[in-house]
Amino acid sequence: FFVKSGYITATMNYRYVDENITVFDELYDITEALKTIKTECKKHGFNIEKSILSGGSAGSHLALLYAYTKAEQAPVTPVAVCVYCPPVDCAKPDFLLGISGEFEEWKYGVLSKCCGVKINRENLMNTQQQEALKKISPQEYVSEKCVPTAIFHGRHDELIPFTHIENFINSLNEKGVKNDVLIYENSGHGLDKDPD
Repeated sequence: FFVKSGYITATMNYRYVDENITVFDELYDITEALKTIKTECKKHGFNIEKSILSGGSAGSHLALLYAYTKAEQAPVTPVAVCVYCPPVDCAKPDFLLGISGEFEEWKYGVLSKCCGVKINRENLMNTQQQEALKKISPQEYVSEKCVPTAIFHGRHDELIPFTHIENFINSLNEKGVKNDVLIYENSGHGLDKDPD
């Protein structure tokens, strides 16, 4: 679809977080992928200078963090970001506790690896944990400098509370960041209940 519309497209990957790899290492991976994409494009006669970053769920989290914090030093400058079901505020208790509790232990484990600090039910509101979680939360980096942002989110998302997206959109609006939002009224995290 994008190629037919005249865009150069590429899919990049990143290492998964573990005890030795955090979100900040993943952001480095995006820089390295963009360098490679730029080099490969040059080989084929395309000189690319700008990009639109996109992703879903964890990928959308990284796309937002990268576009909001690394744009000035990126090898290919992000000029917009398009995200599907993004985690935007990792420090909020309702994100960590979850709506049903079904993903609670999974979330603590992943977030501990993401930020490099042990997170659990007992310590999640401690200063060290909150500071670490805020550093990996796109919500914390919203400013007038942010690139235009498109958000697609399910109103019944079971992993990312809809209130987080509402707060995020309000922050973007308050800072004058251009944004476009499409709410999937019947869908959860998979955006699969709104075929139209």
